[in-house]
Amino acid sequence: MKRLRSASASGRLETAATPEISRAPARLATQPTANAILEAALPIFARDGFDGASIPAIARAVSIGHPLVHYHFGSKEKLWHAAADHAFGELVESIDAVDQHAGTLEPVAALELLCRTFAQFTASHPMHTLIVLNEVRAGGQRFDWLVERYLRPLHARLDRAIEAAVATGRIRPIPAVHLAGIAIGATVHFFGAGPLAERLYDVDVRDADVIETHTRWVLEILMNGLAITPAAASSAP
Repeated sequence: MKRLRSASASGRLETAATPEISRAPARLATQPTANAILEAALPIFARDGFDGASIPAIARAVSIGHPLVHYHFGSKEKLWHAAADHAFGELVESIDAVDQHAGTLEPVAALELLCRTFAQFTASHPMHTLIVLNEVRAGGQRFDWLVERYLRPLHARLDRAIEAAVATGRIRPIPAVHLAGIAIGATVHFFGAGPLAERLYDVDVRDADVIETHTRWVLEILMNGLAITPAAASSAP
């Protein structure tokens, strides 16, 4: 178990246990061809799902023969797991960085930082979201693996941050299951369905200014709601 610091109602950080999140095997970092295969596999798995993706298509994306994919990963199933580790390991590193800075922040600010980090990561890595959504629809062992290896531990961190912020009395006591859903949905839909926003509103969701503006609006709505009040008016992005 890994020890994770969480904020109490007084703003003091306490330690609490949270499941350890495993990283991808370090040996892959020393294999340029294997890394190239993983980078090519991610968008193909995201676009086509596990069943629709093919080893030959992934091999063509890297300009190699498909036997070399089997040499590095053995099977499509093993390649999918390695690609997921490769993808979500980056998110884990981002959240770990938030944990390191959380000790200097009071609970509401720590929650805002966590939400901002997730939003910016989602904007930069939309394929990761699509991989999760594919497995949510399909169900089965890969979905169970994602939940237990990454999604449950990551949600546990967010839930703990929400509960600590609520305990300060500064935000409404919305149950974590709903507030986490609102926070995640507001970013996953906007950045994961980027082509829809581009078609409807003529905005490029990959643009740095758009990413920052949307992130600020998500935080504004989460922390202050839609009602126009003097406080909300003065803090609007």
